[in-house]
Order: sequence, then C-alpha cells, then structure tokens
Amino acid sequence: MELAKAAHTLVNDVLLIKKGEEVLIWGDTACDEAVCKATASAAYTAGATPAIVLFQTKANPMEEPPKTLAAAMMNADVTI
Repeated sequence: MELAKAAHTLVNDVLLIKKGEEVLIWGDTACDEAVCKATASAAYTAGATPAIVLFQTKANPMEEPPKTLAAAMMNADVTI
C-alpha cells in the first residue's frame, strides 16, 4: 500500500503528470520492477499513457542507454 501511495505522490504531486501525457518509466534489471509497475499504474489513473522499458544493467553506470531507450526518452512527454 505504501508503494502505491508513493507512486501516486510522485505522479500527481511531484511530476504533475496530466491527462493525455505519454509517460516513459525506465529502469535496468537491477531495479525493483514493482516500483515501475506501481508508477505506471499511478500514471494510468491520472489519465496518462505509461510505458515501461527495462534493459540489462550495464557494467558502467555512466554508459549511454540503449538507442531504442534514448529514442523513447526523446519522444515521451515525461520520463521517469
């Protein structure tokens, strides 16, 4: 329940996501997928269109993301 509340706060009070916005939620394989799903659910409830992208954790955290993810980031209204 706390995860859902935190996701709701992030989406509605911090990021101020609006109805109709396209929201990209991304993470690597080291992240907790439940957090991504809770955030997507909160975005959907706010009227946005969420998409989750997960990619293999890179050895170097400063390495550029995969090109497909970078393109999605450029096209999303909101990136988390």
